[in-house]
Amino acid sequence: MNFRSLLGFFSLLIVNLPLSAQIVTATELFNQVSNRYQSFNDYAARVVITQGSSVMSGNLIYLSPNLIRIDFYDPRGQVIVSDGKTLTVYVPSYAVVFTQELGKGSGVTGLATGQGLRLLRNNYSIAYADSPSPQPLGGNSTEMVTKLRLTWKTTGQAFRQIDLAIGANGLIRRITGVTVNYRNIQMDFLDVVANGGIGGGRFQYEPPANANRIHNYLFEPDI
Repeated sequence: MNFRSLLGFFSLLIVNLPLSAQIVTATELFNQVSNRYQSFNDYAARVVITQGSSVMSGNLIYLSPNLIRIDFYDPRGQVIVSDGKTLTVYVPSYAVVFTQELGKGSGVTGLATGQGLRLLRNNYSIAYADSPSPQPLGGNSTEMVTKLRLTWKTTGQAFRQIDLAIGANGLIRRITGVTVNYRNIQMDFLDVVANGGIGGGRFQYEPPANANRIHNYLFEPDI
C-alpha cells in the first residue's frame, strides 16, 4: 500500500460509538458520533485495510488525543505507530524503517478527535448515502448498516468523499475514503473495545537495529 495514502487515511480513524436508535437526519447522526467520541479515552480493534488488491490486517490501539499503533499480522511483523510526535512505519519485507516528525499542526489521528470531526463537519457536506434505512454492508455480506456520505466542499481536502457505515449495534463498521485521484481506501473495524485502560507506554516502539532508516519521508516538519 502507498504509505502517503495510508498516512492520509489514518487521519480518518474514528472510534466506534453507540448511537441513538431513533431516526435522525444525517447531520444529527454525525454529530452524535462526534459528541460521543469526545468521551472515549482509548479503544482497541481488529482492522482490515484495503486498497485495490492490497489487503492488510492487524490489531489497532488508540489513546486520546493522538497516539495510535497497528501491529500487523498480514503482512506479518509490519508496524505503524505514532507517539504523537513521530510516525514510525516498519516494513520487515524490505528491512526498512520510515520515520516522520509530525511537527506542529500535523498528526496521524488528527481527525479521530472531537476537534477533527468538527473539521470534517466544516469541510464536508453530510448526507445519507442512499436513505436512512439499513442496507447491506457490501459485496456478499448480509450485515446491515446505515451509510453516511461526506462530500468535500472544496478541493483542498485529501479525500473527495468519505463513506461511513454504521452497524446495527451502533458502531462504525467501515470507513471508505475516495482520494483526489479516485482511489478507494477502505478500513474495517472489528471487535472494538473502548475505554479499556490502554497505557501510553504501549506506543513506545523501538524497531530492529539492523533495519535501514529513512527520515521525514513525507515532508519536512514545521516545528
